[in-house]
Amino acid sequence: VISSYNTMALIFQKTEKIDSALVYFNKALQASYVQKNRLWEGIVKGNIGSIYYNQKRYEEALPLLQKDVEISLGYKLYANAVLSLSDVILIHLAQKNYAEAQNSLLRCDTLLKKIEWIAVDIRAYAKFYETSAIYYETLQAYEQASRYRRLYEDADKAYRKYIKDIDIQRIKFRYNYELKQRDIEKLTEKAALQQTYLYIIGFALATVILMIIVLVQRFYQKNVLMARLRTQNEQIKQNNEQLLLNMEQITQQTQMIESQNQALYASNLSKDKIFSLISHDLRSPLARLKGIVGLLQDDLLSIVELQKILPALENNLDSTLNLTEELLYWAKSQIGGLQVHPTLLNPSLIVQQTIDYLQKTAEAKGILLSKGSLLDLPVVWADENMIKAVLRNLINNAIKFSNKNESIIITADYEPQDTVLFKISDTGIGIKPEIVETMFKNEPVRSTQGTAGEKGTGFGLTLCKDFVVQNGGQIWVKSTWRKGSEFCFTLPVVTAN
Repeated sequence: VISSYNTMALIFQKTEKIDSALVYFNKALQASYVQKNRLWEGIVKGNIGSIYYNQKRYEEALPLLQKDVEISLGYKLYANAVLSLSDVILIHLAQKNYAEAQNSLLRCDTLLKKIEWIAVDIRAYAKFYETSAIYYETLQAYEQASRYRRLYEDADKAYRKYIKDIDIQRIKFRYNYELKQRDIEKLTEKAALQQTYLYIIGFALATVILMIIVLVQRFYQKNVLMARLRTQNEQIKQNNEQLLLNMEQITQQTQMIESQNQALYASNLSKDKIFSLISHDLRSPLARLKGIVGLLQDDLLSIVELQKILPALENNLDSTLNLTEELLYWAKSQIGGLQVHPTLLNPSLIVQQTIDYLQKTAEAKGILLSKGSLLDLPVVWADENMIKAVLRNLINNAIKFSNKNESIIITADYEPQDTVLFKISDTGIGIKPEIVETMFKNEPVRSTQGTAGEKGTGFGLTLCKDFVVQNGGQIWVKSTWRKGSEFCFTLPVVTAN
């Protein structure tokens, strides 16, 4: 009963007979009270609230829409809650109650994250994006408004396509069904007409011979009719199979969309982890630097005290600078802004240059940094800056997790698969097995302190993987806990072809 009243009201609303629509919406609401059906109560109140909003009867619309939001959340109908809450935001904007509009917008954004991006719920995304655009346009924040306006257009386009696809399938099915019905009706009428003729002939003929002729004719006509019916049934069967095939294709498309949603969800989780690392590793040294500056401004820190803390301050700034640089490199590689510029490289030369660059760092910690076999290596085709960054990062990590009097060896060998294999081997503290399994994923990991308390950024290995892969190579690690590690990567050589 409630559903029927609600449907009739929606029909009147669509044909712009608003007074009649309100009559039937109120009947539906009264019926929901009688049956104590809170779900329908919320839906109908939301529909009435939308009409009042369109009529600018904001004071009457607001409590109805808020009630719909409350009930929808109770039933976890997040998409319906977003639709009504969007109208609430627009009412607050119309009343210039910007604080309430902002609170409702934040609440709406939180609810939207609980809704999967599937066709039936895209309308909630579109409504939220359109409302957000109006909100920022009202506040004259046109850049944000433009961004939400583009999001709204994409979501609205996707929803309209979904509705259009459903309508097309429904029209096709109905058209084929009506064609078959007309064919069956024609055959039925023809069969009835033929049957009438047979009865007339049967009653008209008085002799046995004529009766036999009639029986033979009837038998023949029946076979013809059955053959035609079999043909029609076969055609119907083929159409049904085609319909099933179309449904299967729709199912495959739905699965593909779900797979894309899962990939998007995983990407969002990765970004959350990235910002968590940034907030942890970048905020602390900057806060300490701000504190020291404050002490200097207030003359609470002497020159002697400043000189004592300068080395530690320099280390903190170096770590912060490294984190910033690696974050910029990582961000560029993720959005396609970091371009690869390959050239012909001598593997022996770039290894030697990197060892010379890091020799003092190793000596300062009492670590022996040496090279292994580097002779007779073919040239490789790769970006020099990227490969040097990979070597520096991996050798720095080896120094970071090695103790005094331990050794690090860097080698490069030609492989049969037309690649050069680089190895950075150390006798340091090694890596735990559970950490090895998580390395070289598509997201940074939380850095750990080295053997002398060195700090890392967490982006190094992710950058190494991105750089090696972009230059056509592969990267991996072998490690034994408390016995050392071996980081390996390959680069393609330049062949005669």
